[in-house]
Amino acid sequence: MKQGKGPSNWIIGIILILIILISGVAGYSLSLLLFGTGSQEVTVQVGTQTITVNMPIPQSTPTTTRTLSTTTVTSSMVAPTTTTAATTQVTAPVTTTTTPTTSPSLTSLQGKIQFQSVGFGPSHFSVITVPKDSQVQVWVQVQAMGGPASATITTYVKADVEWSFDYFYKNDGHWYPSVNGLEDQPAFSTPVTLANGESKWILVGQFPANMTGFRQYFVRVAINGVMEYDPTDPQTRSHVVIV
Repeated sequence: MKQGKGPSNWIIGIILILIILISGVAGYSLSLLLFGTGSQEVTVQVGTQTITVNMPIPQSTPTTTRTLSTTTVTSSMVAPTTTTAATTQVTAPVTTTTTPTTSPSLTSLQGKIQFQSVGFGPSHFSVITVPKDSQVQVWVQVQAMGGPASATITTYVKADVEWSFDYFYKNDGHWYPSVNGLEDQPAFSTPVTLANGESKWILVGQFPANMTGFRQYFVRVAINGVMEYDPTDPQTRSHVVIV
């Protein structure tokens, strides 16, 4: 019985080998298609026999490296603008108070110039006698009352004729008759400024005593347009006589 089973096992072994070979060939072909041409020896023990079969070596699946292009996106980030409210510093104007000087011409004039007297010549005499064609100085004395004051002294120079019309002198060096509607015109106009209480003789001008046939020369005085001295008595008024 043992001998009878020997050949049967051998046949079965051959069939298994054929199956393995067929499977190997088919696998090898398939491996060629799928994985490449590599092979590996595989030893199979069948009974008492050793069979070596070349088995295809699976080729490692190639690793596909995909390089992703990195696109650098630059985002323009605009920093938020912080608006700072401007602070305006307003400086109040500085008022400078200037103390006025005590000079009468720069001080608020609150007083009044008052007439005091009329004089002739350097000595301010009220009555003088001079030679014909002399230059006669006319002086007017005034005083500031009630505070410093300023004024304009207007002086009229006249030649008195006893039985006829008078003549008046103009600062152009000529005498004119006070007739035919002609008004007396001033000979001199003199500005003056005085401190409070100050009294002063003012030289307002001079005239030529160059006419004869007159009784006397005399003057009239106005201050700021107001007649302050207008004498009519030849005996008491200040005057000049020619010798």
